[in-house]
Amino acid sequence: MDNINLVHGFELKRDVYESFAQTVSNLISRLLGADGVTMHSVSHRCKTLNSFKVKVEKKNSYEVLEQITDLAGIRLITHYEDDVDKVAKIIESEFLVDIENSIDKRKALDPDRFGYLSLHYVVSLRPDRAKLKEYRSFAGLKAEIQVRSILQHTWAEIEHDTGYKSNIEVPKHIRRRFSRLAGLLELADQEFIGIRTALESYSLSVAARLVESPDDQDEGLDVLIDKVSLGKFLELDPLVAELDREVCKILNASCGADVAHALNDIFRLKLVGIDSLVELKSALRDNRHLIMKRAKAVSQMTGAEGLKNIEDLQLRYAICVLYLLQVLAGKSGNLDTVRERLSRMGFKSNFDFASSLKKLTDETAD
Repeated sequence: MDNINLVHGFELKRDVYESFAQTVSNLISRLLGADGVTMHSVSHRCKTLNSFKVKVEKKNSYEVLEQITDLAGIRLITHYEDDVDKVAKIIESEFLVDIENSIDKRKALDPDRFGYLSLHYVVSLRPDRAKLKEYRSFAGLKAEIQVRSILQHTWAEIEHDTGYKSNIEVPKHIRRRFSRLAGLLELADQEFIGIRTALESYSLSVAARLVESPDDQDEGLDVLIDKVSLGKFLELDPLVAELDREVCKILNASCGADVAHALNDIFRLKLVGIDSLVELKSALRDNRHLIMKRAKAVSQMTGAEGLKNIEDLQLRYAICVLYLLQVLAGKSGNLDTVRERLSRMGFKSNFDFASSLKKLTDETAD
């Protein structure tokens, strides 16, 4: 087939390839989600008509449209370099892979040359999937799938922008700088994997200390508050669960199970001098009565109907920590100091709110 007929054939089928690219992209997203693989991004594209013309004129050896394997393209960007291999296993098990036209460019690069490349697959739908009604129109079509980490993608984009893709294209005095940069990016990819592993190990260590620590003792709680330690404490500490149940009973409401929002309280806790888990648990114990008084005040202030509308966002897991912060602000000094503390914490700092908290804590002190 000559180039004119190739171009005309692609023009007629371009909408099918566009739909195919989107369908494969959506399918891969579902497959990755089912396997718990979190991606930075999943995107797709169909080759433009102008790009197709340039390709066939440049190579001038294609006889049929089916020989061109990159008309539909999907790009998968992972957060970590080792996730590329996880994605690869899913692709190989869920698609027919054209081995002859697929290449792992990470292995193809000579060690003494610069470059930072990705994994390229050419795939088609498996026969069992292509028989399904929603996939029948794509039987026999091929798509190119690129898989790379964020840093690999960064290299590829910069390389594309500079226009240099091989040693012979790069001035000799600049070549070494390219090689150093590729090495640094490779090391950075490995360091990010190491950091992720260390954080996972730290999270397991904190969880183990919390589980092993008796409820009436705090040996396992001598840990500084950070995102990981606070999250595990709120999730696992029995006192937090107990106080939450009491608060929600007073408010005639149920508490959610998500602790992600409570991580915003790290800064607030540090404002009131709570830097470790042992200090947080001690503060919860010491101010238990005030936390419950705050819950009763909220219930009386809003009423049964108003509570649902006004306080619903506060009816959350670890609400006891939220009320702890509020009563600690109320104990911080005179009314102006209370208002200033509430403002720094990001709470509303109007006169009525500050006054009610100060009154609540003053009454307890008396």
